[in-house]
Amino acid sequence: MRKGSLEEFLKQYNLDEVDILFVGETHDDPTIRYELGSLAGYLAKNGFKFYGAEAPTKRNGLKNEWGPLSYEAPISHEEQQKTYLNVVLKMCNAGIEPFPFDIRKDPEYSDKSREEQETAMANLIQEKIGRKKAVILVGILHTLREGHTIRSILENSGYRCLAYPYG
Repeated sequence: MRKGSLEEFLKQYNLDEVDILFVGETHDDPTIRYELGSLAGYLAKNGFKFYGAEAPTKRNGLKNEWGPLSYEAPISHEEQQKTYLNVVLKMCNAGIEPFPFDIRKDPEYSDKSREEQETAMANLIQEKIGRKKAVILVGILHTLREGHTIRSILENSGYRCLAYPYG
């Protein structure tokens, strides 16, 4: 379980020294996306552009509208979807641009090794964001840990990465 809110976490760092901020959520703690939505303006003022790892694309059959909603909630699925899409719209209005860097299910990469897939994902992130400051909302939390292939490739390419909730 995470300690502290995203806002508290961000106050500990000089955002001028961060190129990529990964923000991850888990199925048992979907509140991170809501926190990110409320902090979108603050992060945009600090020069960050927003990207979502999972997005509706032809590749995934246009099924995702910002990633899966598989967590349990005390409201109906329809109500979850409505609330979820309102948050997504708020984030999009703040300049979030979805792009699918999680290519594991892409037919071109599905039979590749995990390291090959993760290298391709890191390359796709670099190609997409260039040298802009970026916040990337991800559902694949292991991507955030220090030493992970994706993060290591980005850091070895000169990107200064920070990840919430991992640091």
